[in-house]
Amino acid sequence: MPAEALSAPERGAPPNDRREPRITVTFTPEQPGLVDAEVTSHQSPVTSRRSTRAFLPTSVPQRMLSDILAVASRAPSGTNTQPWKVYVLTGDAKLALSAKLLAAFDDPVQRASHTEEYAHCPAEWKSPFVERRRKVGWDLHGLLGIG
Repeated sequence: MPAEALSAPERGAPPNDRREPRITVTFTPEQPGLVDAEVTSHQSPVTSRRSTRAFLPTSVPQRMLSDILAVASRAPSGTNTQPWKVYVLTGDAKLALSAKLLAAFDDPVQRASHTEEYAHCPAEWKSPFVERRRKVGWDLHGLLGIG
C-alpha cells in the first residue's frame, strides 16, 4: 500500500498525530497522468517545467526581475541554510560581464583555470541512467533531423 494511503499511525507517526494525507495520486492505464482533482491545482510547477537553451535578446523588465526574486526568496533550503547569493546585472554591466565570460571560455588556459565546485554529472554513467540519457540524445537528434 502506498505511503500516501496510510493513516498516520500506519505510517509510523506518533499516535497523537491525527493528520490524514491530503493528496491522493491516481494513475490509470486508459488515461495516464494525475487524475485526482485535488492534485490538479498542485501539478502546475511540475507539468509546466521546461528547459530553455536559446534566449531572445529582449531585456527582462525590472518589475519581472523583482517579482522573480521575491518568489525565489521563499524557496526552501535544506536545514534552512539559504546558501544562495543573487546578483542581477543589466545594461552595460551585463554586457561587460558577458564579454569577459565568453573570452575566458574561448581561451583554453583561462577555461582550464576555472573548475566546478563539484561534479555536475557522474564521471561514468551507470544503468538505467546511461540508457535514459542516450534515448534523450537520440530523440533530440531525431527531432532535429540529425543522423
